[in-house]
Amino acid sequence: MTEISGWCSHCGQYTEGLYLYNASGLNHFRCFICYQKGGKVYSPDIPSVSLPIDSPNVKEEIKIPSSLKPVLSSKRMDWETDPLLFTSLNQMFHFDLDAAASKENALCEKYYTEKEDTLCQVWHQDGQRIFLNPPYGRNIHKWMKKVCEESPFCEVIVCLIAARPDTSWWWNFVLKASEVWFLKGRWQSKGSSFNCPFPSAVVIYTPDQSSTVFKWWDWKKNLFYEASRID
Repeated sequence: MTEISGWCSHCGQYTEGLYLYNASGLNHFRCFICYQKGGKVYSPDIPSVSLPIDSPNVKEEIKIPSSLKPVLSSKRMDWETDPLLFTSLNQMFHFDLDAAASKENALCEKYYTEKEDTLCQVWHQDGQRIFLNPPYGRNIHKWMKKVCEESPFCEVIVCLIAARPDTSWWWNFVLKASEVWFLKGRWQSKGSSFNCPFPSAVVIYTPDQSSTVFKWWDWKKNLFYEASRID
């Protein structure tokens, strides 16, 4: 096995994981989360094989570093926003609604929690300058679709999301934004000693968006780098 970052052949996400080798010599990359779950591997380049955790075909036992276990837990879909990162964004946008929060980590006076079913709320009735750090899971497309539906009625919606330009939801919804800022480095979840295990982007929606501007943001120094535009 080889520990490295790559595209998981099971879930299609880019993250930390391992290359696995079975008895027939086939190998594939599996992220730690999918390896823990076991299940089928699907890839256009690799025949479908089953490699559950206790598979005798796995030549070496995979040992997940203890420091990564809380980061890569399959239950971990929420990443509480880095305080320094939010402060930088709030100084620019002055948010009045946190659209995905809990009572413990809400960043604005007004906020929605999981119990209130954010996707069913009318955001622009409760805020005009909205911050969103959505749950990181397979429903991300629903969140981004909601953002696109609300943005014509809000002054600004700012989303902190995983940078996944390989996915359909990115092409369907992120390219409708006014600006996309790719973050330098990786931010740290509040109260944690580790960084989130994926690259991130700040995606900004305004009512008058006609094209998407791409920038690179060194958020710790608040420096922006060369931008390009897609019309």
